[in-house]
Amino acid sequence: KLTQNAAMKIGNGSSINACGIGEWKKLASTVDASWPLLSDRIKELAEGVIAHADEVAVELESTGDRVILNLAKVLKDRSTKLLTNISSSTL
Repeated sequence: KLTQNAAMKIGNGSSINACGIGEWKKLASTVDASWPLLSDRIKELAEGVIAHADEVAVELESTGDRVILNLAKVLKDRSTKLLTNISSSTL
């Protein structure tokens, strides 16, 4: 079952919905990484997920497993939201 609880915290975020730009910036600071570098990498990963999620979902349809199929949609939706938030924070 998919859960809103994060496997690990990003910043002070204890759930995927509580993880905003501030939490990502705090993570960058905590691991001594530059925010521009981290935000660029997040964008690259989110764009990759968005670009390939539908293709992967089609390949996984043969499994008939609704959880797996739903996961592709959830990952694409979350990646889209994250990309939007990251992009608007770096304008």
